[in-house]
Amino acid sequence: MGKVFDLTDEEVWLGISSSSPRVCVALIDPLNPSFFWEKSALANHNASSAISILVGEAREVCHLADKRIGAVLVDIGPGSHTGTRVGVSFAKAYALGSNLGMVAVEAFDLISTEEVVSISSRKGEFVVREVGQSPRVCTELPTGSVGWSKDEIEPKYPSFRGYSEWFTNVKNGSAVEIVPAYYGEPLVSTPKVQFAMKNSEKVMR
Repeated sequence: MGKVFDLTDEEVWLGISSSSPRVCVALIDPLNPSFFWEKSALANHNASSAISILVGEAREVCHLADKRIGAVLVDIGPGSHTGTRVGVSFAKAYALGSNLGMVAVEAFDLISTEEVVSISSRKGEFVVREVGQSPRVCTELPTGSVGWSKDEIEPKYPSFRGYSEWFTNVKNGSAVEIVPAYYGEPLVSTPKVQFAMKNSEKVMR
């Protein structure tokens, strides 16, 4: 059973998102919307380093504002399989190591809750969520959608800005149980059956 987070005036949420090419870390105070800090940086294929640096800056901001981190909010994707896995793993380790509550949020909601959102999933595929509908995988970018992919002229990446209004009666799941939201197998996990068969044929010859 999850519990309702009852943060004190001195506690804030630590938000972590690494499902897109831009890693984003934020501090959110649901009791005081005027207090908000967010910073992002290009992952450059090293999401772990980018997260560590930004979380370090977030902790310094907390210290200067006489705040402390009371819970963790993590982006579980969809998006980059490797980036999402790194972010979720970091957030879980931080929450468990600090004995903090943890909540998962899908990347769709950090991009937009009122528009069609499309997110690059794997080569030639997008995960699309229309308002009020379940996400679906497609091979064409929907007209008028927002989100990020190599085909987006003006990409919109996940952001925790404005998320504080959602914190009424938020319930957490166990940090141990939170996993990335994959809508397709990571390419690295797809068995190379054809390649293996060709090699075995060569050996038999």
